[in-house]
Amino acid sequence: MELGHGFVPRIDARNYKAVERCLSSGAANLFQPGLDLPWVIAEGPWAEVHGQSLLGTCRERDTKVLIDTQAWRYREPATFSVPKLMEVSHAPSAPLNELTADQFKSFVGRNLDAQAAL
Repeated sequence: MELGHGFVPRIDARNYKAVERCLSSGAANLFQPGLDLPWVIAEGPWAEVHGQSLLGTCRERDTKVLIDTQAWRYREPATFSVPKLMEVSHAPSAPLNELTADQFKSFVGRNLDAQAAL
């Protein structure tokens, strides 16, 4: 995997506007050189609900996107009180250790589908 300059930014609700501004001006101009951003990591819950536009810009600029769905968080009961983690299409109905084998397989499948869709 070639990471370019070695820094892979993580995009979420706190910084997406700054990344969007940097990506929108790919060509060199009077004040700055063009931005070469080979990879980004996008927070899955943010990307699924609010990030379609920025992910489209990434694709246009040939920036590869790795989606972090934060699936590991669903092992903790406290996760189920965080709205952004419950608004996503792949959220399980209960903490992972409480799911049956079939429910767990379904969660994994939906999680992978969400990543592929993004």
